[in-house]
Amino acid sequence: MNKKTYAKSARPAIMNISRALTLLTALTLFFNPPVSTAADPPLAELYMKILAEGTGRALEAQSDDGRYNSSVEMKNKPQARLDQYAQMAIYPVAYLYKTPHPLNPYSGQKRLLDSAIACGDLLSGYESETVWPLGNWTLYAWIEAFDLIKDSLGVERKAAWTERIKYWVGHYLGYVQLSRGKRNYTAVELGVSPNHYSLYMTTVFRAGQVFGHPEWVKLVREEYKNLLRTQHPDGYWAEHHGPVNSYNRVTTHGVGLYYALTGDPEALEALRRAKDFNLRFTYPDGSAVSIIDERNRYSPGLKASWGLLGHSHFPDGRRYNRLMTLKLMERMGLAEGEGGKARATSGYKPSFMNLAWILDNLKYSAAGEESPAPQEIDSYEARLMSGAYLIRRGSWVVCLSGIVSPPWEGNRFFLDRYTYLEVWHEKLGVVICGGNTKRQPQIAGLLMEPSHGGFDFWPRESRITCQADTLVLELGFDKFRARKKVAIINKRTLKIKVDFTETTPPILWPNRYECNLQLQLKAGEQISTAAGHTLVLSNEKRRFHEERIGSRIETRQWSLEVPQGKTSLRFPFLPFYSYDIDGIGSPATAVGILSSYTTNPDESFEYTLRIK
Repeated sequence: MNKKTYAKSARPAIMNISRALTLLTALTLFFNPPVSTAADPPLAELYMKILAEGTGRALEAQSDDGRYNSSVEMKNKPQARLDQYAQMAIYPVAYLYKTPHPLNPYSGQKRLLDSAIACGDLLSGYESETVWPLGNWTLYAWIEAFDLIKDSLGVERKAAWTERIKYWVGHYLGYVQLSRGKRNYTAVELGVSPNHYSLYMTTVFRAGQVFGHPEWVKLVREEYKNLLRTQHPDGYWAEHHGPVNSYNRVTTHGVGLYYALTGDPEALEALRRAKDFNLRFTYPDGSAVSIIDERNRYSPGLKASWGLLGHSHFPDGRRYNRLMTLKLMERMGLAEGEGGKARATSGYKPSFMNLAWILDNLKYSAAGEESPAPQEIDSYEARLMSGAYLIRRGSWVVCLSGIVSPPWEGNRFFLDRYTYLEVWHEKLGVVICGGNTKRQPQIAGLLMEPSHGGFDFWPRESRITCQADTLVLELGFDKFRARKKVAIINKRTLKIKVDFTETTPPILWPNRYECNLQLQLKAGEQISTAAGHTLVLSNEKRRFHEERIGSRIETRQWSLEVPQGKTSLRFPFLPFYSYDIDGIGSPATAVGILSSYTTNPDESFEYTLRIK
C-alpha cells in the first residue's frame, strides 16, 4: 500500500479514534460533577488583584518622559529602542483609573490619568527605529486606553492621538486588505503567523469601533471567517505545517476577543476546539507540551494569561483558567497560604503585555459553572489526527509525537520535527526532552548512519498506538524503520524500549543506528554513574564516554538505566534558539544529550527511569 493510499484509508479511522477519545473525555467529565463552589471567588476578582499589583509596578517604573519600563531599575535610563511591550501598561492604568471596584485601590486617582496621558503623548510622538511599524499589541492597548480616557484628553491632544493611532492602524489595515483570499492562513502565505494576524484584525476592528469606521469593522468580520475556517480539526492553527502549542494560545486569545466583540457563533465553535487542544496539551503544572510544537521549546513557565479569554466560554475552560490564575498568583505572592498569609514561590511578576491580556480576560470573559480540567484528572488520553498521542497516568504524563512535516529551511522561527518523546513527572516537570530543534540532526531522536555515509533522520510516516499504560510509536524512514515503546510501570518507574529494522543493506561496513534522549540537566548538577564516576556538570562542553557511564546515570532526583557500554552523555548542548539571529541560546537553555548506538539492527535499547 503506498503512502497516499494509506493516508486516505487511515484518515477516517483516525477521525473515529479522535471522536472516541473526545467522547471518553466527555464521559470522564460527566462523572466528575462541577467543582465550582460558592466559596470560590469570581475569576474577575483574581484578575483584579493581579491588575492592581501590576499597575502599582507600572507607576513606580515610569520614566519622567512617560515611558513605562519593565523594571524600576530601567527608570529614566536611555534605551536604544522603545520597549513597546512595556508601553502596554497604558491600558490597565487607564482602566483602573476609570473603574470603581472594591479591590481597585486606584479608582479615580488623578496620577493614573496623568500617567496614561504621559505614555500616550510619548507614543503619539513615536517614530519607529526599524522598518517595522508600532507593534499591533501596543497599538491595541493604546486604542483601548484612548477609548477609556478620551473625554479627559482635551481637543488638541485627542486630535493628535487620533491622527497618530489611525496612521499606525493604516499599516495593519493595509496588511489585512492585501491578505484577503489566501488559500491557507499560515505564515507561508500570509508572510506572518496566524497568531499575529488574528490580533492584527482585532486591532483594526477595535479601531473601527472607536474611531467610527464601519468599513473596517465589516472588513474584519469578513476576513475573520477565513481565519476561523483555516483551523485544523485538532484545534490548532498551523503556522507552517502541523501544530504549534504556545502560540496557539495567542491565536485563541485573538479569536476569543473577536467573539467577545461580535458574538459570531462560528468563532465559538473554533474556540471550543482550541480549548480542547490547549487544555489537553498543557502539563498539570501549567507548562506547555513542547514535543508537538513547531515554534517553541520547553519552558517550565506558566501560560497563565495566554488564551484564557477564549477558554472562558466552557466549564472546563473556566476551571483551567482558575487553576492557572491561582498558580500565577502563588508565584507572585498574591495567593493566601496557611494562616491567610500571602506566600511567593518565585517572586515572579507578569509583564505588562501579560497584564494587558489579563485585563482582556477581566473585561470579556464569560462567567459560569466550572467542571474538572484535564490537569485535575489522574488518567486521561489525548490524540491528534496530526500524529501525536498523550497519556496521563497518575504522576506521569507521556507524549509521543509522530508528526511528519517538511522543514522550512529559509525561516529560522520554525523548528524541525525529529524528536519524538517527552516525559513529565509531577515532582520534577519534564525529565526527558524539551522539544524540537533546527539543523541539528546529531540529536535526532532516532537516526541511522548508512555505511556509505550521510545520515537518515527525517521520518516519512508514523503510527502510534496505545494499550493501557503503554504507548508505541512506529516510524518509517528512507533507509530504516524504528519502534519506540514507552510503558508506565508505577508512580515512580517508566520503561523505554527502542527497536530498529534494517531496510537498506550495508555496503562497506555495518550501518550505525542511534537513539538520542534530551535530558533536562543544569550546570552545577552532580551525576554519578554505574561505572563508579562522579560527574559535575558545568558550562564547559564535555562528553562523558561509554566507559565512564556504564549501565546507569543518577542525579539527586532520578536514576536512568541505559544500554551498557553503548551510551555516552554530552553537556551542555545548546539546542537551536530561534529568537537569536544566529540560533544560539544562553547556557540556561542547555540540555544533556544521552546517546546510545549499535551496529546490530537486531539489538534493542532499553531504558528504565526511576524517580526518587
